[in-house]
Amino acid sequence: MVTVGAIGLLVRRYLRKGRAQLIVVGLLAAFAGAMLNLAALCAFRYPQMIDEQAARLRTPELQVLAASAVATRAVDVLRAESAVTTVESTQRLGEYATLPLGDATVDSLVVYLDLDNPSYLGQTTVLERDDAGVTDPVYLPYLFKSNGGYAVGDDFTITTPRGTRTFHVAGFTTNLYLGFLTMGAIGIGLPSEGYAALADSPQPPYPTSIVQARIGDKAAINAISARVAEQLSAANDTMPPTWTWDWEMLRTAALTGPGIYAVSLVGFTLVVVLVVLMVVWFWIRGTIANDLRALGVLATVGTPARQVLAAFALPPAIVVAIGALAGVAVSYAAVPVVATSLAGQTGLPWSPGVDVVSGLVIAALLALCALALAGLAALRVLRLRPVEALAGGHRSRSFRRTLLPLAGTRGNLHLLLGIKQGLAHRAQSVMVLGVLVVVSFAAMASASLFTNAVSDRHGFMQLLVGDLGEVAAVATQDADRGDLLERIDAIPGVQRAVYKDYLQGTVGGVRGGLVIMDDFAAQRYSSVFEGREPKHPNEIALGAPLADQAGVGLGDHVELSVGPRSQDYLVVGKIATVQYAGMRANVTTGGYQRLVPDHAHHDIDIQLADDASPAAVANQVSTVAGDRLFSVTNQRQSLDSQFAVYLQMMRILAWGILTVTVLVTGLVVGLMVSTLLAAERSSFGVRKALGFTGSQLLRQLVASYLPLAVAGAVVGCVIGWFLVPRLLGVSLTSIGLANASFTIAPALAVGIALVLIAVAGLTAALGASPLLRREALDLMAG
Repeated sequence: MVTVGAIGLLVRRYLRKGRAQLIVVGLLAAFAGAMLNLAALCAFRYPQMIDEQAARLRTPELQVLAASAVATRAVDVLRAESAVTTVESTQRLGEYATLPLGDATVDSLVVYLDLDNPSYLGQTTVLERDDAGVTDPVYLPYLFKSNGGYAVGDDFTITTPRGTRTFHVAGFTTNLYLGFLTMGAIGIGLPSEGYAALADSPQPPYPTSIVQARIGDKAAINAISARVAEQLSAANDTMPPTWTWDWEMLRTAALTGPGIYAVSLVGFTLVVVLVVLMVVWFWIRGTIANDLRALGVLATVGTPARQVLAAFALPPAIVVAIGALAGVAVSYAAVPVVATSLAGQTGLPWSPGVDVVSGLVIAALLALCALALAGLAALRVLRLRPVEALAGGHRSRSFRRTLLPLAGTRGNLHLLLGIKQGLAHRAQSVMVLGVLVVVSFAAMASASLFTNAVSDRHGFMQLLVGDLGEVAAVATQDADRGDLLERIDAIPGVQRAVYKDYLQGTVGGVRGGLVIMDDFAAQRYSSVFEGREPKHPNEIALGAPLADQAGVGLGDHVELSVGPRSQDYLVVGKIATVQYAGMRANVTTGGYQRLVPDHAHHDIDIQLADDASPAAVANQVSTVAGDRLFSVTNQRQSLDSQFAVYLQMMRILAWGILTVTVLVTGLVVGLMVSTLLAAERSSFGVRKALGFTGSQLLRQLVASYLPLAVAGAVVGCVIGWFLVPRLLGVSLTSIGLANASFTIAPALAVGIALVLIAVAGLTAALGASPLLRREALDLMAG
């Protein structure tokens, strides 16, 4: 009986004999370990960091930003809720402004925070502070450093309806509700002296209030938020508008980027793990085939087959565990890149540190997968007869038909010899075919990201948020609505200007955003994917998530509430959008006036001709309208700024997937070539002695794999061309994009197939060239 020490000797033997396989499996396991570790950090450590920050900053479960009169109403509503434990109202200054961010600008509601008189709830952390080092100091959210490239001492000039304001960066801050752009408002910190000077300036910002509430019962957050929004929604016709946020909404928005990273990395890791398992299977089956005589001896002397099986299964598991741990360690070099990308989205600095437990778990999981598959591959040992093993697996006769006999098959001799060589090594051939199918499918996913997001950013933004004009404006309460619209319509480059208000309401007891228009046919692009837009005052179209939560579908009736008033509406359409996280409803102006009879439009959506400059038109709108506009926004530039960091993230993912795809192809084909050369070295020596040149032998070897590479790449790309866009569409349905339609240009698919085929052929040629330049005697001597 073989002891544990003897099993260890067998393990070391198979590790020495499988050096090439060891290297390839180790590298692939390192790729998988690195990507899984980054995915785990994004999926678990980042949400943990957000929750810890929320606790440290006493972040409230609900926050309302409104004019003082509306804020008083919000306080009354919240204090009447039994689940609310703490309510705080703080007066601040606010105004709409255009802020420079990197090479672009972004338009947002700016809330000025007095850093020396902080609120108890929703605190702001100052990451750097240098009041004495600069004049007119200002403290910007951290995303202006990570995404905008600002440093302490830089000028920071913002443009407001009341003129420009120039500050100097003295540091950076973190504030969960007012720290990133996608919430609609952003907080800028000032020391007490600067805050007082701004309040006493000739053109000060308007007073605004921040109402914050702690809610003891976390399950009641959504319901209380809906009731607050319902009571305050009628006040949205006042200027400035009211903003209501809750912790669930904030957390969902903050975790969008990490979620995309985690899902993408896990998805591609599965591809790499599949390739690892295929290589492990090939390794074990090949090792058994090459070591049959030694196995026969072990069986003859009474070695239990289960111990031999363990000796085969342990080497891949060991190599995978070591490779995965190495990949986990190396992945921390990429953490700063991921952290910077996420900070540009959420405004939260992140330094997760080394997670030893996560790394060990990842290595153990991958090693267990390798151990299980290696054990399955080695089950042949249990069925092995000693006599057959001692004979090296050879039988006295074979009744198999000879494929492609040279005497009767017409065609190029080198091509036929190469194909016969591939058929003789079926395991390797299937391996190359399977790997090319898998990696080409993954490459098509990378191509889809490029085609539908990175290279078509405006089309992708339209898919996400629907039809938005390049310029937006907000009319003052006393402006002549009709005359103002006519003046804007007359500006050169303006294709159409329409009133399109963004308000709040409660649909079927669920809080949502309302889009109000006279005629939704005025849109260039409709987000409705089922049914149609509302035409009559009693009709409504709902975002898919909102319809699901309200429990209604097409043809059903739903109650829409604004303030104390409610009306019944017929659901005529479903909307696909990420705006308001899909919690959006479209209602005609007449439909909204059933609830608020004296409603007057104030948001203007300005659509431009293709050759018009949004910046130039925005300036002309400001000149023509004068003080009849509360604000003018270059909406195209604002959206570009907000989406730039997400598109950069997709670009990183796409290039990463493509790079790993090429590396995996090269590694696996290189392994197959080296294995074939080791097994057929004597055969190549005989052929060379018969007069074949090294280049002819090289063509035969490439011919062994090139047809398989072509078939695998073509099959993988065809499958990817049909499935990848549909899979992406299904995945985006969960965030409200039920009509997401993706395409991959056939030329791009062909290009991917050609690149992978070229990589496979080049790897085969480069791997075989040094050996095939040797003399025939050296090859036959081994």
